[in-house]
Amino acid sequence: MTKYNKLLIFIKSTIFNLIGSPYIIRLLNLKNKKGEIFTNKYDSFYQAKEKEDKNYWNSIYWQNKRIKNLNRIIKENNKNNFITLNDTDSSCYGLISFLISLLNNEDKIIEILDYGGSNGIDYFRTKNNIKNINYNWSVYDKIKLTKNELELIDQKNNKNLFFIDKLDHNNKFDIILSSSVFQYVNEYEKLLKEFFLFKPKYIFFMRFWCLDSEKDLYTTEVQNNQAIIIISYKKFNSILQKNGYKLLFKGPCSVKNNIALANININNNLFGDSNLIYKRII
Repeated sequence: MTKYNKLLIFIKSTIFNLIGSPYIIRLLNLKNKKGEIFTNKYDSFYQAKEKEDKNYWNSIYWQNKRIKNLNRIIKENNKNNFITLNDTDSSCYGLISFLISLLNNEDKIIEILDYGGSNGIDYFRTKNNIKNINYNWSVYDKIKLTKNELELIDQKNNKNLFFIDKLDHNNKFDIILSSSVFQYVNEYEKLLKEFFLFKPKYIFFMRFWCLDSEKDLYTTEVQNNQAIIIISYKKFNSILQKNGYKLLFKGPCSVKNNIALANININNNLFGDSNLIYKRII
């Protein structure tokens, strides 16, 4: 990496944390055209990582964004029986509610692992749809929750919501939910193997970026300046099939993101922001 690139990354990170806006990064990255979602293609994930903002996930901006989104969803829950259509990804949460309903049995508690589930926001997006079902919703994420988030979550009144700091493979989960996670995982095959150890009935990959290609594609996102992998659907689907999982559903995550695909110039075979549901058959 040249001294110029190191200096540019330092400037981006410093301004980003001081001002707390992803649009600063857009202005600094002169190569990005208006409306683009991704920047350049790279030969490897590590090459893309060299270009990213290393402080994004610890930034004040990201913390405030998490709190704002969680607060909005909780307020909507308090006013409505179901999630409102104002949420652009509402179709995703109807699907997870449906999966939980399929496993509903009054004599059994449904165990859900929300891998990379942040502050449990997907639990709050879903809970009003599954009020009469017995379930435990366990969130695993490496982020540290802020005081404001803990106050909003109020676990005393959400007794089936848990936050776990390690994965115990002696535990079994009926459903594993992974929302907008795999694009940030370099060796995602290892993470899949970890999922398989739990032998879940269903695995739901929500907001999953993939493309119709034999190989994965490495790039960086414009909005948060993070290295990501757009995964080969053929390769990914083959791994799931070899481990006893059959594709049950494949569809777009939201209309908003489908419209955004018109601005992507990386690959004409991009499936985009998808929902993939797999069912264990062996």
